[in-house]
Amino acid sequence: MIDSINSDKLSNLKNKRVYDENYDFIVNTDQAVMITNGNYHSLTFHVYRLVDNDLTENLVLSWYNGKYYPALYIYNFTAEEKQKVKNNVPFLLTKKIERKLLENFDVGTVARGVICTTTTTSITVECSQFKHGAYNFGKWPECEADVKPLQIVISSTDCNETWVNGGVFYIANPGIGGGGGGNPNYNPNMPPYNPGNGVPIALGHITRPFLSLATPEQTFYNQLSQDQKSVMNVRVLRTGILKVLQLNSYSPASQQLAKDVCDFYIETGNTSLANKILTLAKTDVESAQQIINYLSNEGNSEASQTFANTVLNFLSTHPGSNGNYILNNKTDFDSNQREVDNYQAGGYDNTTYSHYSAWPTVAPVIQPNNFVGWGAPGVARNCMDYAKAQIAEAGYQISSYLTSGQTFQIYTLQNGVNNVALSDGLDYLKYALSNGIPVIVGVDDAAGSPNIYTDNTTDHFIVIVGMGTNFLGNYLQFYDNADSQVSKGTSNLNLLYYNSSTGLITGTSQTDYAQGLTYTVTMIRKSKQL
Repeated sequence: MIDSINSDKLSNLKNKRVYDENYDFIVNTDQAVMITNGNYHSLTFHVYRLVDNDLTENLVLSWYNGKYYPALYIYNFTAEEKQKVKNNVPFLLTKKIERKLLENFDVGTVARGVICTTTTTSITVECSQFKHGAYNFGKWPECEADVKPLQIVISSTDCNETWVNGGVFYIANPGIGGGGGGNPNYNPNMPPYNPGNGVPIALGHITRPFLSLATPEQTFYNQLSQDQKSVMNVRVLRTGILKVLQLNSYSPASQQLAKDVCDFYIETGNTSLANKILTLAKTDVESAQQIINYLSNEGNSEASQTFANTVLNFLSTHPGSNGNYILNNKTDFDSNQREVDNYQAGGYDNTTYSHYSAWPTVAPVIQPNNFVGWGAPGVARNCMDYAKAQIAEAGYQISSYLTSGQTFQIYTLQNGVNNVALSDGLDYLKYALSNGIPVIVGVDDAAGSPNIYTDNTTDHFIVIVGMGTNFLGNYLQFYDNADSQVSKGTSNLNLLYYNSSTGLITGTSQTDYAQGLTYTVTMIRKSKQL
């Protein structure tokens, strides 16, 4: 006689879904069936897979000698039979049960501390008043016993008894969702199965088929497109996605990230990069989403994938580093910062303008709401490209460095200040800004230079948008596209001061990139209309 069966949330469980990578299934620990018999008890959990195999699978943990032993019970039910289980309708279990030992399953992920088996069968257990069993299942609804009749599944490793010749109907306890059933071959004199009292068949399981409601993993999976579902067939990605979802409590952000990773893989087939993004998302969904957004904005180009891979490699070896910062600010990761001479010829501004003796005051010719910050989509991660995108907001483009009369090289590390170019360049700036024309200038901010084919001095490019005078002197106001934040890139404190004694134009930027740096203007580049 089975002492008790309970289907409930168990207090010693974690009440969550557990994904096992070794066996590629998910255990729903929100609810379990507990069967006790003497000193023995078993826990039965519903097991499911994102890629449905159309089988009913249960994880069974059986308590023996101070610990649990795990096994997987597989029921090959038809859709009709599954519905019968739910509706408590009896049916034959013959040839529908398969058991697999789970030697590599970590029971600590489900419960603390199940029993190896070799043979599996199902038997019918009479009610506690011994009035109802397999012999009269039609009368089960009339049963008034405290413990109703039921059918359970038993497996064992060493059994010389004859009890396995018992009934083979699925008959659940009506108190936990049961119905009725019967079998003319039922042997009412079968020996009791009591592993808790140390009978020879002690190393076994007692369980019953168990179905549960849809879980968050299944709900997520069912929301995916067919293409996205196909990605879940890639085991390494499925594993990563499930971990991300579980570790982030199935938050909307983690689900969106998972879907976006699927879309990235569909377009690129880049398993390695997709998996790295998922690894980051386990601890930092926001940074992972920033990277996937960056890739999407760049059309998942080869260059963007290479850059994203570099960033992810760095983040994996520098815990606590900010992926958002790297993506949204000019950093050492943005290595290709030299100017590429690919400009359109012609259309140059050859306006003749007078020498400006005064230093005019000109408000920014580009409004802050038109700022093009670092990380803006469609722009190569190069400060010159961002500067060019910035002046394009006003309808202008830059002239080639090598075209005569289009560049004022006012300073180099090798030769210092060129006073003639400085005078001409300042006159151009006064003319351009007074006519609403933004101007790109190069600045030196560190030793060495990526622009070895131009002046071998310039490290960075910014956009002059205004000018004026304050108590510190005459200044040029600039936008610095090295930062994604408008408040920093267009700060009123982004000022370069002209020192008439030395000829140097120097200042500082409020961007994160420029902290601790001094900008010294090296070249002034003419603009021309788009």
